[in-house]
Amino acid sequence: MAPKYDIFISYRRAGGFETAKHLYDLLVRDGYTVSFDVDTLRNGDFDAALLDRISHCKDFILILDEHVFDRTLDASYPKDKDWLRNELAYALAHDVNIIPIMLTGFTGFPEGLPGDIAGVVMKNGPHYNKDYFDAFYARLTEFLTSKPRTSHISVSGHGSLYRTIGVVLISIVALFLCAAMLFLLLHLFKQKQTVFKYDNNNLSVKVAGLTDIQRVALKELLDQMVFVQEGDFLMGTGRDTLLTRMDSTSRPVHKVALSSYYISSREVTQAQWMAFSQPSDAIEQPGLDYPVDYLSWNQAKSFADTLSAITGLHFSLPTEAQWEYAAKGGPHSCDFIYSGSDSHRNVGWLKTSPNTCIHSVAKLAPNDLELFDMTGNVDEWCLDYFAPYESRFRTNPSGPSTGSTRVFRGGNVNTLPFDAKVSVRHHYMPDFHRSGTGMRLVINLEQ
Repeated sequence: MAPKYDIFISYRRAGGFETAKHLYDLLVRDGYTVSFDVDTLRNGDFDAALLDRISHCKDFILILDEHVFDRTLDASYPKDKDWLRNELAYALAHDVNIIPIMLTGFTGFPEGLPGDIAGVVMKNGPHYNKDYFDAFYARLTEFLTSKPRTSHISVSGHGSLYRTIGVVLISIVALFLCAAMLFLLLHLFKQKQTVFKYDNNNLSVKVAGLTDIQRVALKELLDQMVFVQEGDFLMGTGRDTLLTRMDSTSRPVHKVALSSYYISSREVTQAQWMAFSQPSDAIEQPGLDYPVDYLSWNQAKSFADTLSAITGLHFSLPTEAQWEYAAKGGPHSCDFIYSGSDSHRNVGWLKTSPNTCIHSVAKLAPNDLELFDMTGNVDEWCLDYFAPYESRFRTNPSGPSTGSTRVFRGGNVNTLPFDAKVSVRHHYMPDFHRSGTGMRLVINLEQ
């Protein structure tokens, strides 16, 4: 009898074989039953045995490289030889759980996919990232509906008893050795902890006890910090543009002075978020280089506080004034409608953008401070409670001391352009998750 598989891996041999084989080896190691190399079934016409194998699987892992749909979109290529398309179409038709794995170079599903596989654009899966492979693999297993199968020793007569005793003895010895190794490792850890040192962009950090993934994530976060020179600016809607109901909350225009600070050039990514064991319920559309996108204000604030406790730096959410000053370009402000341009198409993913979905960070043009995605992609929480503006001059304002909702700015992929202008304000309850909402960090130099 042919083996029953729970997971089917579909890939384009020229671009996805190595990743598919790597995943196959790991999944089999972890007790899953996986169908990987199906070349023996590919003789002549599309073999019924292959379709039967897919129909019995619970999960269908689809490896997506940059050329994965080249044959599919080539009208001259015979459909019956486009194995990946046929596998995917059959999986979709039989409601198999499809998990796309997006490799480097795959920038999104192309327009014009045939109707039998068009439904794949609605499927979610993690972005492959070799630098954060452990986090990627953990996310992949969360998408699986299959469970690892328990191995059984099949023997008979006295041999069964002897082997059972042998397994028990081996297990006891293994547990003893593991305990001894753990004791030794803990002893060595106390003797010498790994120290992470960072000294760049006038930021200096020395931290002990981080994991490798945390060191990479923290260095990345610090490397992305952009210095914003102190200055003053006019905060609020001042341009003679098409005004909407939302613009009323951005008036009156008032002068604000700010001290110097650092702000991240990118929205916090899911890889950075997960490196510090943050809850996965803040993620709706998985992808390691995608921004965190289902975030409550409380979770965003907690993440900033965690980084402050680890590093001793004053990480925070930006105040509204810090966010708007940076979005307008700081001292280099050109008074654009959006962050870096009068055309949102140059700088932001919004509801009117082609392929409307959340994208990897920093794929469009930055503003004059080299800050990406301050228009669109995901909304970004600010520190402040929401309250009407006052007309008087303020220095380093941080909003009222009490309130019921917190401010977020910038717009997301479901926001229309007129509600994503750089001065427009939105607000929401701090303990609620909100789709399409993420965060950006600042480091304050004065506390």
